[in-house]
Amino acid sequence: MDEWRTVKSVFEHSSTSSRIILTTTIQPMANMCSSHGNGYVYQMDTLGEEDSKKIAFPGIRSPELEHGSAALLRKCDGLPLALVSVSDYLKSSAEPTGELCANLCRNIGCHLKEDHAQDNFSDLRKVLLDSYDSLSGYALSCFLYLGIFPNNRPLKKKVVTRRWIAEGYARSESLRDEQDIADDNFNKLVDWNIIRPVDTRNNSKVKTCRTHGIMHEFVLHRSFSQRFIMTLSPDHPRMGANARHLSVHDGKLTECMASDEDLSRVRSLTVVGNAGGAISYARKCKLIRVLDLEECNDLKEHDLKHICKLWHLKYLSLGDSIHELPRCIDGLHCLETLDLRRTKIKSLPIEAIQLPHLTHLFGKIMLDKDDLKNGTR
Repeated sequence: MDEWRTVKSVFEHSSTSSRIILTTTIQPMANMCSSHGNGYVYQMDTLGEEDSKKIAFPGIRSPELEHGSAALLRKCDGLPLALVSVSDYLKSSAEPTGELCANLCRNIGCHLKEDHAQDNFSDLRKVLLDSYDSLSGYALSCFLYLGIFPNNRPLKKKVVTRRWIAEGYARSESLRDEQDIADDNFNKLVDWNIIRPVDTRNNSKVKTCRTHGIMHEFVLHRSFSQRFIMTLSPDHPRMGANARHLSVHDGKLTECMASDEDLSRVRSLTVVGNAGGAISYARKCKLIRVLDLEECNDLKEHDLKHICKLWHLKYLSLGDSIHELPRCIDGLHCLETLDLRRTKIKSLPIEAIQLPHLTHLFGKIMLDKDDLKNGTR
């Protein structure tokens, strides 16, 4: 800001009309610099598919290259610097092919590592590291936490912030409300263009979001290297062993994890698609706080009896394979959030309502009829 004030002061005393164009990735900085005089903030959009292809593949594109590069272009997400880096990398090859693009797409995160040698991705890596280095404390943990979620679908802000709270990433020595701290961390990630809003409310508040494709790859490899996340998916079969957060995306967990795997550090399990045996491992995570099974396809109702023994669980979401909650849910003493919106549950046992710390209950549900007949309130 000191540099900006110095430049601005020179032009203020100029006898001729002048205009200054300042570029920044930080939204509050743009707002501050344009707050006086005739300043205007222009929010730049990412490039479309055709413009992205022109930058990444400036020459003649074969049908094989078009097909093989589709996933790579989606990962670049229309960001010019990412596209230029890809273009420079492909130029080092005798002839860019779809197979070369597919291989780069699978391993692009390796080119974003801080200790990687100087190469075609050095400028892109520097920009990503600047964003990373600007964060500290719980804001940094919240940044790494984004790697848990798949990047091909919008992410609900309220789901993310409630999970942060359950994990303890919104604590403060002051008396500030945890939700306010979580919202501040979320807004900071939005202001730094790490999170891109997908859907906003009438009051401009973000409703759903997602990380930029290339930023998501950077987050993933940072999280893996620090053993913050272990992801089991077709793209990342086994990364970040002994991590705090386990994420399964259509993964065959039983094929990837040893039977004696140490799960004492695991604080959350997120399943998208088939669990592949993940629930049996969740039973071993005695200190788990978050169990997100909203998009789990193969969860069985008998699995809930084991889940209800997880005393420290604070956040539980279930999917459409569940029709009924067991009465032993009263074993979830610390549960704060119970999300049943995607389930087929129509009535709840009174034990669910009586959970001592339950703060958020979501779903179109009623109390069990038998409880009402017996006069239970």
